[in-house]
Amino acid sequence: MTILLTGSALVVGTACTSMSSASPSSPSSSSASGFKASGTVTEVPPGFSPLADARIEIVAGPSLHTVVTTDAAGKYTFGTLSNANYMFKVTREGYQDLTKSVLLNRDMTSIDIPLYPVPPAGATARCKDKSWSFSTDKNTACLPRNGGVSYFVCPGLLCPTSSSGS
Repeated sequence: MTILLTGSALVVGTACTSMSSASPSSPSSSSASGFKASGTVTEVPPGFSPLADARIEIVAGPSLHTVVTTDAAGKYTFGTLSNANYMFKVTREGYQDLTKSVLLNRDMTSIDIPLYPVPPAGATARCKDKSWSFSTDKNTACLPRNGGVSYFVCPGLLCPTSSSGS
């Protein structure tokens, strides 16, 4: 009789599971278990290189102040986080801090974060050969021997302003 009752309980349990999978409460049960959050921190072009020892901290959302660090390949993982909006703050010596908003509502294994290197004083542009230009003229910044301009150091002397429209 106990075996028959257990069998009935299993059948009832299976029927309940089947019915609940079609119900709207199903997504909340998967979000209750959480989602994967991971990615890679790299230098912006022209560097593209992965950045080891970058620090990623949750500064808004659940799991506040949780910190992870990138490995030698620039990879990081928070493991499993709950379904929510997050704000990640990424820092690494020699690079500009970056804050990134993330809505975690599914597994996200490619939250890639590019960081800009801190330019040397007076630099106006980053050249495609990874050198810095100190030119005060856009036409001579990163002359052809440097491969051209990858990006201008903004805000800065050669960056467009709202009043000039260039």
